[in-house]
Amino acid sequence: MRNYIICVFAFTIWGCANKIYDGYLCKYFFFPTSTNKNCFWVEVKEDRTMKVTFGNMTWDCHRSIKHGRFPKEGIAWERIREKDSIIIDTLAYRQLEDLSYEVRKFESVNCFIQSISKDGMGNVLFIKDKYYFIEFGPYKNKTIKDFIKKLKEISPIPIRGSWGSSLYGK
Repeated sequence: MRNYIICVFAFTIWGCANKIYDGYLCKYFFFPTSTNKNCFWVEVKEDRTMKVTFGNMTWDCHRSIKHGRFPKEGIAWERIREKDSIIIDTLAYRQLEDLSYEVRKFESVNCFIQSISKDGMGNVLFIKDKYYFIEFGPYKNKTIKDFIKKLKEISPIPIRGSWGSSLYGK
């Protein structure tokens, strides 16, 4: 009986955690670590819809993410500069699915808890039950880099660094 109760409790918690991402292939946040400006929030739904928001997050939100804690309510925006969405073509979506499958083989990681640079670009990626808080300099996982690169290539809003340079190939 005790094992049954533990299993029911575990599946309930697991089910609640996964409901946040039901219907989503992934969610991705790209931001400069030194400022709250020029941040990108990307959501890719399983119906192949990609929504991108570009703007300035609040400083409270910036501090929280920079310290490895993603707000439960999501990104709090100070100013949204641009929003756009597209339907991803079938081939590109299949590539994202394949890459997401490969990324999920890696354990979740939160490099921001230990440290984050003062002048870099932060990446926060959620794929189902996994999360990755990383900067590309210190973090060298090619699979995750390829997935993020593909997201940036598909994006209807060019995802670029805080100084306006294109970061598709980085």
